[in-house]
Amino acid sequence: MGFYNQFKKFNPKTGDAPWRPFTYLPEIASRARALLKTRTADQIENAASGIDWAITEYFSSLKEDEISRLKNEVKGIRRLKDGSDDTDFEAAAKFFDWVVDSPDNEFSPEGGHWVFNDRMEDELDIQTVENTHEVDALKNCIDWWEDIGGEDFPDGKPEEIFAVLSLWLLADALNWIRYQRKNMRIVTYTSGEVVYHEGESQPVDLASNYSIAGSYALKAMDAVCHAEHLCEVANLESMYKLHLAKNHDDHLKKESERRSMQTEQLSIARHRKTNEAKAKTIEEWEKDRSKFISAEKYGLHLADWLGTQGLQYEPRTVTGWIRAHAKQIGVALR
Repeated sequence: MGFYNQFKKFNPKTGDAPWRPFTYLPEIASRARALLKTRTADQIENAASGIDWAITEYFSSLKEDEISRLKNEVKGIRRLKDGSDDTDFEAAAKFFDWVVDSPDNEFSPEGGHWVFNDRMEDELDIQTVENTHEVDALKNCIDWWEDIGGEDFPDGKPEEIFAVLSLWLLADALNWIRYQRKNMRIVTYTSGEVVYHEGESQPVDLASNYSIAGSYALKAMDAVCHAEHLCEVANLESMYKLHLAKNHDDHLKKESERRSMQTEQLSIARHRKTNEAKAKTIEEWEKDRSKFISAEKYGLHLADWLGTQGLQYEPRTVTGWIRAHAKQIGVALR
């Protein structure tokens, strides 16, 4: 595990990925490059270095957190006697050495302190570079994704990061394949498939080394599949957001149309009521135009009359109706 400039031998944009001995190598390269079509080779290499940094930081944080947890288990009074029933303490204490600070009080918490035994690091129950492959490690260190590549890989998307990892792992597979082809001397089948290095008598198991190349190829396929999955998720999220925005806009539009229609209906209803009151007023005035000497007095009278019919209007409004109608038919009013 680790990025050590694999792209110096395999250009991530144009490098050849032969279909032998693994048929899917060209497809892995093509699919990863499709997700990185806007990136340069330098940007991809910088992203690979960033991925290596993120994975390293992830494993380091796991180690620090686990040591801190174990240290909390052994804090307090130092227990040295056999037969302790404190299993958590016993399980944690094996990872530490007790360093005496005060010989006169060495068995008290103030008399010394616990120091992690570096030789026990391999015994920690955590993910490490030895038991976790690159794809799973990158999936787990999601908190570092945004920092991968920095300014040299601007606006890096998660799917691009895994596509870069896929090309890195593909380069590892090709390195193993090229190494075998470069150093092959003789192949014999009498006692199994065996390859001899040029100038050496020690046989090398070709199947075993190709197996290593195959494991890198499988991890490269895993990485590009996850990259495509992340791309699809991002597309679905984008479509969903657009759908929500469209539905929101449609809702606002329908609500606006509903309110507009409601306002129009209320306006029609108000005009219908007013027209009805106006028609009744004019009809009543026509019955006896000379009943009152002025339009204002007639307005007062007819406003009260409308009120008895459940139609409430100001006298000046009623007077205005009378004057307008009288003018229309040529009748002069005071």
